[in-house]
Amino acid sequence: MLGVGKAESEDQYLEALDQALNNPLVSIAKIDTAKGIIIQIVCREEIQLATYDGIPKQIRSKLTNESALIVVGVTLDPTLDTALEILLIASGISSEENLIAKKEKMKNMSYLDDGLSFIRNESGSIESNENEISTEADYTDIPAITRKLLETQRLKDLSQVKDII
Repeated sequence: MLGVGKAESEDQYLEALDQALNNPLVSIAKIDTAKGIIIQIVCREEIQLATYDGIPKQIRSKLTNESALIVVGVTLDPTLDTALEILLIASGISSEENLIAKKEKMKNMSYLDDGLSFIRNESGSIESNENEISTEADYTDIPAITRKLLETQRLKDLSQVKDII
């Protein structure tokens, strides 16, 4: 998601933020499901701390994901036509169809052990799970260390199955 908003004075920063959130490039998804947001503030003069702090607070209040990462940057540009411009970039946003599909997919998966050491589908088949993980779009959302643990555990389980056979 990408949004841009402009304000004629620093006091109107909430209007600029509203413009960025209601930008036509944003209309395909809702920001409340974002996993990460970059906010770039470009201003003619140095902004007040209340403005700098108020923008991410306003965004955070709209999010359902409390662990979303919000990064704020400020650039001073004395040649700027307006007093303040806000560029908003959000990632990890799910549309309604994706949320429903993920919920259905999660019903078919179960976790073994307490941690995320290994994931299997309901049938418990290691071979079918191998294909499912490699084609799953959300697999890259799993941190690299967890993916490595998953692969290590899968290989251990495969070697145990081969020993039995």
